[in-house]
Amino acid sequence: MRADGITVPLTGNNNSAYVSGTGATQLPGFDRYPLGFDCSNPTVWPNQVPDEMGTHRVTPNSPLFFPEFQGGAFDPWGGADYDKCQQLTNDQFEKVYYDNNIAAGSTMMNFYMTYGGTSWGFLPCTCVYSSYDYGSAITESRQIGTKFNQQKLIAQFLRAATPLTKTDQLAVAPPDANDLTVLGRANPDNAFELLTLRHADTTSTATSKTHLALDLAGRTAISNDDPSPAITYSGEWTHAKAVDYTAGDFGDTETFASAAGASASMTFTTNAIRLVGAKSGNGGIAEIYLDGTKAATIDTYAPGNKQYEQVLYRASGLSSGPHTVKVVPPVRKTPPLPALSCRWMASTRTMRPRMTSTPPCRNNLARASRSAAAIHSCW
Repeated sequence: MRADGITVPLTGNNNSAYVSGTGATQLPGFDRYPLGFDCSNPTVWPNQVPDEMGTHRVTPNSPLFFPEFQGGAFDPWGGADYDKCQQLTNDQFEKVYYDNNIAAGSTMMNFYMTYGGTSWGFLPCTCVYSSYDYGSAITESRQIGTKFNQQKLIAQFLRAATPLTKTDQLAVAPPDANDLTVLGRANPDNAFELLTLRHADTTSTATSKTHLALDLAGRTAISNDDPSPAITYSGEWTHAKAVDYTAGDFGDTETFASAAGASASMTFTTNAIRLVGAKSGNGGIAEIYLDGTKAATIDTYAPGNKQYEQVLYRASGLSSGPHTVKVVPPVRKTPPLPALSCRWMASTRTMRPRMTSTPPCRNNLARASRSAAAIHSCW
């Protein structure tokens, strides 16, 4: 093909195959069907969305690309019918799962199918009958409904939010409602920020209210990541890098303690500091000391998917340095955690003061439900 002058990138939906070596594509892609094909149970969802943060590690030099992401489901002979398949992968599914891809940094998605049509002569496979409606956004009879409308809304948003073509993960303050989770991304060139808010339990259909604290001076860089020599560790700590549970951590590293007697401290000279880490089902409770005085107790437990890059503690308006911040984990574990399972990421981040007026979106009251998981962005 190259000899014939075809220079467009070769791609595929081969997941981790053909990323390097013989047969490698220039634009590797991933194949995802997170709800499967059981249209007979269209209201049954897994309680967590896929954690796509680790996918970046497979293709670190390529965009996060899903050339085949679930847009419906096939109906076999004697199956539940395509109306049920459309219910399984309805507009709520699109909102939650497609937004999750965007929150992970995906810049390219292709849905299988947006229009399935009719498979004359069983062209796809003998496992289905002549209809290949697929529960798609456009039905076999060319009707459109809420699925099509939701895809159009996402497309219009992405067309308007052009800075999303280049983003890094952004540290964000957790919502004050424990049943919600928020992930952040930011464009390093123009300070565009995207916050994606949803229920921690994907099966939840409740309406929840929360307040979000927005940092419009947010940056994606960490001044002192956990391997930094500026951080002093005492006691027993585990330093992890490039393993499954560090995929969304800054620098793909994480440092945690699981026994009493451990502490981590850092001296800084700026007038503000933030402690950034992860919250997960293995998280526990720790104490923060600032200049020898207890300043806060933090809880790094969160149900559902692991919540990376969460602002666990912040202090500002401090007198001119030096200051020392110290973290002492674990004071106790949050039930129902098993023993020796507390993880704490020791990344710290200093902030320089910036004078800003309070924008209309600061401390915005946000609502989230499975049918209306919110995307909130500020410029």
